[in-house]
This record gives sequence, structure tokens and C-alpha cells, in this order.
Amino acid sequence: MATAPTDYAASTPDDYANYDSGDPARPQDGEVLGRRSGLLGVAENRLYSLVDDGRSELVKSLDALVALAQDLAGKVGTSGSNPVAGYAHQAVSAITDVRDALRDRPVEALVDEGRAIVRRQPEIAVGVAVAVGFLAARLVKASR
Repeated sequence: MATAPTDYAASTPDDYANYDSGDPARPQDGEVLGRRSGLLGVAENRLYSLVDDGRSELVKSLDALVALAQDLAGKVGTSGSNPVAGYAHQAVSAITDVRDALRDRPVEALVDEGRAIVRRQPEIAVGVAVAVGFLAARLVKASR
């Protein structure tokens, strides 16, 4: 299985020709991705670039959250045999797992997973789109 490039902004559609998404319903070996050119190829490259940038920022934020959660769990754990300490350590573990999964998975896998979620539960996609639109409107209004 070939891997896709990691510099999405500088990549071309042909760079993805041998990427295997793992989705059996999706054509492989460049049947679709290798033919994408022009505007569609540019849009796809930009999408992957944005997802990669967002993933990097999210991982940085989760690193800070993990450090804070570990510090709080340590403080709760030293205050005695408190049942809250167990929950705090479970939360640290869960946040660390999410951070590691985001950091270690290829962008293409994240995009494919997002597409699968939208297919399975379109109402979630609509809800997220509404929330993002609301936040974008608030940001535009606040910047005036």
C-alpha cells in the first residue's frame, strides 16, 4: 500500500494515485484519485492541507490539556484515596488516547472517517455545519 504525501499544499492529484483508503466501496489504485485534476484536484489538496493544519493545532491544544489534566490528577491523587482520583486518571488516559490517534493517523484516514460518519449519520453533519456557521457569524460580527 502506498502512502500519500504529507505536504498537501504542494502535492498534485497524481501524488494520491496509489493511496489505499481501506474503503472497499471506493475505487483503488488511482482509478479516481489519479484522474482528478484541475479545480477538483486543487480543492482536494487544499482540503487535506486544512485538515492537516487543524489537526496539528488540535494536537498542540490536547498536549496542553493532557499536561493540565495530569497535574490535576496528581494533585487529587495525593490528597488521599479519593475516588475522584481514579476518574481523573481515566480522563487523562482518554484524552491521551484521542491525542495519539489524531497525531498518528494519516490525514486521508481522518477525512475518510469523517465521510463515513456523514454517510452514517447525516444529522450530525447538519448539526456541526449549523454550529460552525453560527461560530463563523459570531467571529465575523466580533471582528467589525
